[in-house]
Amino acid sequence: MFPTFGLCIISYALGSFPIAYVIARLLRVDLSKVGSRNIGASNLAFHCGVFWALPIILFDIIVKGYFPIWFGLKCFDPDSSTLLTSMPALASIAGHNWSCFLQFKGGRGVSVIIGILIATMPLMFLLSSILFVAGWIFSKSTGIWVLLTLCSIVIWSFVFSQSTASLAIASGCLMLMVVKRLTSNLEPLHGNIPKKHVFLNRLLHDRDISDRETWISRGPA
Repeated sequence: MFPTFGLCIISYALGSFPIAYVIARLLRVDLSKVGSRNIGASNLAFHCGVFWALPIILFDIIVKGYFPIWFGLKCFDPDSSTLLTSMPALASIAGHNWSCFLQFKGGRGVSVIIGILIATMPLMFLLSSILFVAGWIFSKSTGIWVLLTLCSIVIWSFVFSQSTASLAIASGCLMLMVVKRLTSNLEPLHGNIPKKHVFLNRLLHDRDISDRETWISRGPA
């Protein structure tokens, strides 16, 4: 248990490293004050360019998402059915979403979740990716289809997987993402927007308003 706890601490610290924020600051952009205020690759791509965002996405997938799972299985537990396998991975997501280096602000953890799913359930990830792409082509709504894709992975893990770790990881990823969406924006709302609409927009679209362009184009706070 102690080695697993230690790996969770390391994973949280690794996940907390705000590489997107650091790169943006080097480019004289404060991600916490522009656009969606999301301290992650999507906000970086919009305000600094896709060229800067792609390496960040790969870093989050491989280093923050894939590596804690791989290291845990390699060094501590070769049996991926144990719940202990999931703890370092979820700690990495928590670090990314609530970074100790940014007063517990952070990104949404989507890239980190991708790395975790590739490491633990590659077939489910492939099938869910097909679902996501098909849904996105149909509706062009990334937020909704990220949520539905994760929900489908939880269902598939419950129905088809014999591994308790798969269900724990899928459920934990979904829970952390939903909590982050609902609590991420603490700024006063602009206009007289009913709270229930804000709640649904945050849950489904990961923003307070329905208009994506207005949301991501906001200037400094």
